Amino acid sequence: MAAVVCGLSRRAVAAPRLSSVAAKVAARTSNPRPLMIPSRTFAAAPPKMISRYVLQYKYTPDVLEKRDPYRADHLELIKEMAAEGHIMSAGAFADPVDGALFIFTSREKAEQFKELDPYGPHVVAASTVRESGQRSNSRRPSIERASVCNTRSYIETCRKYGGRNDGVR
Repeated sequence: MAAVVCGLSRRAVAAPRLSSVAAKVAARTSNPRPLMIPSRTFAAAPPKMISRYVLQYKYTPDVLEKRDPYRADHLELIKEMAAEGHIMSAGAFADPVDGALFIFTSREKAEQFKELDPYGPHVVAASTVRESGQRSNSRRPSIERASVCNTRSYIETCRKYGGRNDGVR
């Protein structure tokens, strides 16, 4: 009789046992480590849903002429919020430059960015904040690290095509 602990037998809680086929294969090979096949398999937990908030800008038609006086402050705000971990990714649409997309960790930070952004009253014709579900998988690299790289790429692209050196590294 096997004791039951939290719905599992003592055998299931203990280290995985080799099946008879795996033991025979391990005995015939020169591999010193036997092939481990658990006697029971457990289903993996489903991936978690993480909410992200997308801020989308629609620029005025003459954005390239109007943005220059506000651009350094705009990029500095992006850099600050990315360093604090609030902006996951950011980028302007290219050819034609008619808008931008920012991904935030919370709706409050997206709204705060929208209020503080110097582009807002001068360059942005319309803006929306929407929730976006994103699956999280523990086996993938962390999204925070990848997104900081994306934000840096956005800033570098702005520097490259804007013809200005904003001092952002």
